Amino acid sequence: MSLSLITIHRAMLIAKERQSTRPGFWLILYLGGVVIGLTGLITEVVRNWAQRTRAMEIICGVFGGIVILAIVAALALFMLMIISENEDEKESRWFNFSVTWIGTLTAAVTVTGILTALWSDWILAAIEVKEGGSWAGLPSSDIAWLYWGYFAAKRLPFFSI
Repeated sequence: MSLSLITIHRAMLIAKERQSTRPGFWLILYLGGVVIGLTGLITEVVRNWAQRTRAMEIICGVFGGIVILAIVAALALFMLMIISENEDEKESRWFNFSVTWIGTLTAAVTVTGILTALWSDWILAAIEVKEGGSWAGLPSSDIAWLYWGYFAAKRLPFFSI
């Protein structure tokens, strides 16, 4: 959601002011934050995995399964495009290969990115519940700093609008 709003805002600025199409500072900051945030969240999940709850297993299983299914479907589509290629068009083989590969990779990365954003919210809620919080999002007092820090960090890109 945040990335979408940043992208729309940047496109409006480009159209309005005829700026260059280079990505804005906020987009670079956002992508860096995604990497750092996921690194920290995965570390937290690994730390809590020994005492995992059934909800944590279900969340990881469902989202992991969907990501794997999307990657397998993208690779199957890629292979289908390569196999069904017409032999008379051998000179366009490299173009077809590169377009299909880029499209497949883009679709897999997009689906993985969207599901990762959803997974991060759900798994953090499951860890919260395990530590004594609630599914409604009200943190227990001992980990309130984690919840509110995460809440604030997820909304930093809104300052670019």
